[in-house]
This record gives sequence, C-alpha cells and structure tokens, in this order.
Amino acid sequence: MRHLKLIIAVLFLGIFNWNCGSKDDYPTYPRPNWELSGLPGTYSASMIIVMSLPDHLAKNEGDTDLIGAFIGEECRGVATVKKYDGKNLYFLLIKGDAAEQNNVFIRYYCGKNSYMYASQNSIPFVIDNVHGDADTPFIPDFVPME
Repeated sequence: MRHLKLIIAVLFLGIFNWNCGSKDDYPTYPRPNWELSGLPGTYSASMIIVMSLPDHLAKNEGDTDLIGAFIGEECRGVATVKKYDGKNLYFLLIKGDAAEQNNVFIRYYCGKNSYMYASQNSIPFVIDNVHGDADTPFIPDFVPME
C-alpha cells in the first residue's frame, strides 16, 4: 500500500510538471514605458500603420498590451488596442524625418503573459503612407524576444 501511494504521488508530480512545462515559456518583461524619441517637433514627417495581431497572439490580447514602432533603437510610435467595427486594431502613428530612409520594426508587449515579441519583417518609412486599413489591417509576423 505504501508503494502504491508513492507511485501515485510520483505520477501526479510528473503529470503536473509535464503540463506546466510548456514550450511557450519565454522570458517575461515588465510593461515597457515606450515614449517617442526626441523633443516635440523633432520629426516633421509621419506615416500610419493600421494593424492587428496574428490569430495565435490575438487569443491573449488585452487592454494592457502595447505596440511600439522602432527605427533602430529609437521609439517612433506607440499604440494601444482599439475596438473598431468588432475588431481589435492598433492605429500606429510613426514619426520620422522628411529625408528618412530607414525601416520601421514593430514590437508587441502582451500584458496577459508579459511576453515581448518582435516583427521579423520591416516596413520602409514612407512619408504620409498608410500601411493597412480597418478592412485589411497589416498583420506582422511576430516572434518571441528571448
């Protein structure tokens, strides 16, 4: 009987640990305090990205999530989720110089699990460009930051 209890206890702990040890365990981050780089008036040009999250990330989406647009390591835009026509969208205003030739990279912070994601692809900064719209939002290809 004692051995049976021991076997049951070992099996229980093994199953418990197996279920908790998800392959989705990534480093967690505090909520970022992303702010636009530069003083007010530093950037004279802008573009807009209207985006939504990929389906596999949208299931954890919430009000504490943040999207940041970066050129190099400079934050050039920040957005939070907005409901529009039954969809969760991010309207990202990205600031830049009139002669800006760099690419924009997007980062996503998920408040529910405290994971940080980075877009694999960049978007060229194009003055007055609107990338995506409410009907066909841009959907970045995010990977977890490690």
